Amino acid sequence: MQSGHAEFGQGYHQLNETFDCLKELIPHDPLINTKDISIPKTSGNIPKLCKPWWNTECDTCQKTLEKAWYNFRRYPTTHNLIKFKKARAKFRQIRRRSMNTTLCSNVNSITRQVSSKIVWDKVRKIFSCYSDTQNISFLNYNGQVISDAKEIANVIGQTLSEISSKSSYPNDFIAFKKCEEQKSVDFLPSYAEDYNSAFSYHELKNALRKSNPTSPGPDQIHNNVLQHLGESSLLTTLLLFNRIWQERVFPLSWLKAIVVSIPKPGKDKQDPNNYRPIALTSCLSKLLERMVSARLMHVLERSKLFVPSQSGFRRRRNAIDNLLKLETAI
Repeated sequence: MQSGHAEFGQGYHQLNETFDCLKELIPHDPLINTKDISIPKTSGNIPKLCKPWWNTECDTCQKTLEKAWYNFRRYPTTHNLIKFKKARAKFRQIRRRSMNTTLCSNVNSITRQVSSKIVWDKVRKIFSCYSDTQNISFLNYNGQVISDAKEIANVIGQTLSEISSKSSYPNDFIAFKKCEEQKSVDFLPSYAEDYNSAFSYHELKNALRKSNPTSPGPDQIHNNVLQHLGESSLLTTLLLFNRIWQERVFPLSWLKAIVVSIPKPGKDKQDPNNYRPIALTSCLSKLLERMVSARLMHVLERSKLFVPSQSGFRRRRNAIDNLLKLETAI
């Protein structure tokens, strides 16, 4: 048993050293060096939320209108009045045409293949329903007003940590959890099963194809970078994934995440309890998880281990299906 633990610890140490060396080599790749140019980071400043139909032509006509209004207000002559009315009429015409063109373009881009998320994003864009992006000016915490940005971040982080800790669990759940964790689990994997075999290049490509351009984790490796890797780089990544899968050792750096606090809609932003955490983990870790999930879902569906009435988290199923069945039964 001791030799087995020693071999496991040695493999764990070697794999993390290999992964650290891989991270050090990644910035020297020309593709990774250009990611900050191709995928620029936000400045952190709140952008000006313009109308979706506002373009350069509208901006130019507005400046011309403001200049004509300034001249007429300063020199109220008939000539300046005519110039002001012409500029106003042209601005209204350009604005109306731009609004109609943008509306038709967004409506025509909605097809059957477009996801519901993109459809709702376009609807919000058409009606200029932007989310509230105002910065937090202060917090009310234990009767104190906190206005320093660093202290605000620390208070929100501490509050989220307390909510996620064991102290917030009910006593009966803690007792049940402790009892279940004390039970020994004998897991002897059978490598003869298909789901325990090494991952293939086809599985990696399918997982990359289904990846969304989400925010990267602490390693700053974006999904767009992974999707544009060459075949040799993808084979190296696949080799790393298979080593993790076969040796059952997870890199330590993948256990870290950047936690972003998102205010709950309709709640008081000055209360630190009204925030929900979003953990930005490594895109490489999520890519491996997607490959494992695809295998697991295939096994569960093939073995018919799902309850027939379950619709959530299953392909070609929706929670609305159960509501329709209930309505039909009633």
